[in-house]
This record gives sequence, C-alpha cells and structure tokens, in this order.
Amino acid sequence: MGRLWVAGRVFVGRMQLLLRRNRLDDELRDEVSLHLDLRRQTLIDGGMDPRQAELEARRMFGNAMAIREETRDMWGFPSLDTLTQDIRYGFRLLRRSPTVTGASILSLAIGIGASVGVFSLTDAMLLRPLAVRSPGELLLLQWRSGPTSPYASLSGYSSGDDAGERSTSFSLEAFRQARVQARDAIDVIGFANLGQVNLSVNGVAALGEATAVSGNYFDVLGLAPVQGRLLVDSDDRPETFSAAVVSDSVWRTRFDGSQEAMGRSLVINGVPFTIVGVAPPSFKGTGQVGSSTDVYVPLAANDRVFPDRGNPLDSNYWWVLMMGRLKPGSDPERARGRVDLVVKQTVRAARPALADKDLPRVEAVSGAHGQLEERERLRDPLKLMSIVVGIVLLVACATSQICFWRGAEPAPAS
Repeated sequence: MGRLWVAGRVFVGRMQLLLRRNRLDDELRDEVSLHLDLRRQTLIDGGMDPRQAELEARRMFGNAMAIREETRDMWGFPSLDTLTQDIRYGFRLLRRSPTVTGASILSLAIGIGASVGVFSLTDAMLLRPLAVRSPGELLLLQWRSGPTSPYASLSGYSSGDDAGERSTSFSLEAFRQARVQARDAIDVIGFANLGQVNLSVNGVAALGEATAVSGNYFDVLGLAPVQGRLLVDSDDRPETFSAAVVSDSVWRTRFDGSQEAMGRSLVINGVPFTIVGVAPPSFKGTGQVGSSTDVYVPLAANDRVFPDRGNPLDSNYWWVLMMGRLKPGSDPERARGRVDLVVKQTVRAARPALADKDLPRVEAVSGAHGQLEERERLRDPLKLMSIVVGIVLLVACATSQICFWRGAEPAPAS
C-alpha cells in the first residue's frame, strides 16, 4: 500500500507539472538565458573580449538545450513526449507532399484491408471453435476401411481410393450401441444434416436447413435454451418424435421473438411438429463449416420428414454422424478403442461375410470445430491466401515507407 501511495503521488505530481508545462518551459528558458548573461557579463567585467566571453560562458554552462530537455523529462512522461513529437514530425512531413501522402495511405489501406478480410475468413473457417461448453473436450468420430465398403448405402461425406475409404457416417445401430457400451469413456451424440426442408408457419412456407439430433445432443454440448427447453431423450422416440427446436434467427424472423412461439405448430415437409424451445443465437450446429441449422428435430423423425431416403433402422444404411465429450479421467485413445469395438461388432452382425481387412477402423480427432470435410478442403487455399496477403501487406508497408521518406527529402535547389 505504501508503494502504491508513493507511486500515486508521483503520478499526480507529474500530471500537475504536465498541465503547467508551457509556463514552466518559458520560465526555464528565461532562467537559462539569465545564467548565460550573468556568466558572460562576469567575464567581460574581468577584461575578456565580449565575443570570447559569449563562447566561454556557453562552454562553462554546458549544453543549454540538453539541460532544458533533461529538466523537461522530470515534468511529465518522456515516452509520451517522444511519441507526440514523432507524430507531429510525421504529420509535418506528410503535409509537405499531399501526393506522396495519398499514395502511402492508399498502399496501407489496400494491404490492411486485404489482410483483415482474409484473416477474418481464416478465423471463421479454420480457427473459431464451436459455441458450446468446453469445445476442446469434444471428439469427432470417423472411420477408415479396406477396399470393400462396410455398408450398403451411405448418406453424408465419403472419400477414398483403391486402398480404402473414409467417412464420418455410421449406422443408427452403431450410434445406439456406442452410446451405451462406451459411456464410461465418452458421452456420444448423434446427428444428421437433413438438408433443405419446407418450414411452414400458419400456412406461410419458407425454405430452411434442418438437422436431426439425438435426445442427448444439447445436454452433452452444454447448451441452454433462449426460450422454452431443448430436446431430451424422451423426444427421440418413434411414438414421441414431434418436438422441434428452432434457431434464434427463425424465432425472431418467423415468430417476432415472441414467448408465445413455444407450443406453436411448425410444419416440416408436411409433417407437424411442436416448437418446444429456441437454441442459443451463437450456436449454428455441429455440421460443416459455414453451415447453419434453422430447426432441430429428433433422429426418430428422419424417416417422417424424408420417407424416401431409406430405412434409418437398417444397419447397412449409414447416415448418423457421431461426436462425443470425454468423460473425466478418460482419454481420446481409450474412447476411440471403445467405439471402435462397438462399430466392428455392429458391422460384423450386419455383414457377417465381410473380410476382417474391410472392417472399419474408428479414428477420433478433435471435434472442437465440428465436422471436418469442408474445413480440410478449405485449409490449403486459405493458408495460401494468408501468405499472399501477408506479402501484400509487407509490400504495402515498404511502399508507404519509401513514399514517406521521399516526401521528407528536401527539394533540390534551383
């Protein structure tokens, strides 16, 4: 406390001196001149030539300008004073050559604008995590297999070559078994992008993006509703599939942000649902980067909304994406191993003739940013763009500096 009190007094004292600086500077200049005059007069009275007396008085007194600068430093904040002087000097140089100034500002504006745009895009596409609780604890589950596919049909992203295949889609049975059998290591959630659907409110229809989610989806992600409640396990059953959660955007645009929207009917592709809650505005879903979900329905409603997409209960139809949150004390490898065993068991039961080399091998990667396929596709182009705009910014800075110093050069004598 004593040191803080002393520092406070010093700060207040410097501020008081800073406010009186002009008057003090005038007094200091007069005092220095008085000292020089007295020394010079003393030397003249001793018989020295006036011109020699002037030079000798200045030599004896020392560098008057340096003395004044040292004294000024005790009146305020030297770093701030230096910065202020540099800024004033810069503005004086810029005023001398408006054309050079315009070129410098334009160069910097182009470089900074391009850099901010690309770096903002990179942050949104590659770096920004999901708006959920502790996104670093999330794992995204995917699989690789041998040349023969372990499924009959698949909905979602899939890539591969002659050596094998990779995807993030699993069967509904694999998800259900993994949720139960691996629960000591990881809380598994399931979801699927249903794509564009027709959303009708009071007979007024509009297109929107729908996602089917498991009953534990919002709970595991640690989300809280803006209004009402979010989906729970009891909603994700064939006999009770009619609950729906809308995004904050849909709630505000289609229902004017009214609390009376809870319990209202929302018809999705001709199937009636009841709105039970509103998702947080910052949450856009766990799908691909750049995607945004307008309405969330239970997984059990998938075949009602899209009856022509196959039997969701078929273990050879893979359409559910899986993520999970690590349990306390668990680790990614343990969780991966548990889910891997479950997936192999479900595939073996559904396709007993499949060779062991073609059984899927589950991998666990960070789920902090959601699904990864689009992000991986954009990673290299965005890195290249970041490098290019970084170079552009350096060139702009160098160009601006060259223009600045050329503008500072004195004009040649005519």
